[in-house]
Amino acid sequence: MVLISFLSILGCYRLPDKYGRPLEHHDAQFQQGFAVERKKKSWGWCPIITAIVALFCCLPLGFCSTICAMLSYTDYKVQDYSSHKRKRCWSICCSVFAILFFMCGVAAIILLVYLFPNVWIAIYSRVIAALVRG
Repeated sequence: MVLISFLSILGCYRLPDKYGRPLEHHDAQFQQGFAVERKKKSWGWCPIITAIVALFCCLPLGFCSTICAMLSYTDYKVQDYSSHKRKRCWSICCSVFAILFFMCGVAAIILLVYLFPNVWIAIYSRVIAALVRG
């Protein structure tokens, strides 16, 4: 449930209406026999910036996120909004997971250094001694 609400906040998942049907969004609204176009959808830099940050956090997920963000931008430029939205959501999700993996890794290293300080001091002193000897 938390994942569904997180994805609905990002705009990747639409919660169903009160009858259980998924909500559909179209680019044109039909009123009395003719189509009225909506205003042009906006585009932001958020997926590309988070993809670049994710690239430094976790290389495989960051690479996937960067590719999806670039493809999302291309789909936006050719006005394929449904594909743009899907690829933007994939980009943001990969970026979030890459950043979370990085944070978990840093937390694990800090926890190991805190729990086993004697081991890390011995390793550090051996590395320094090897560097001094040349």
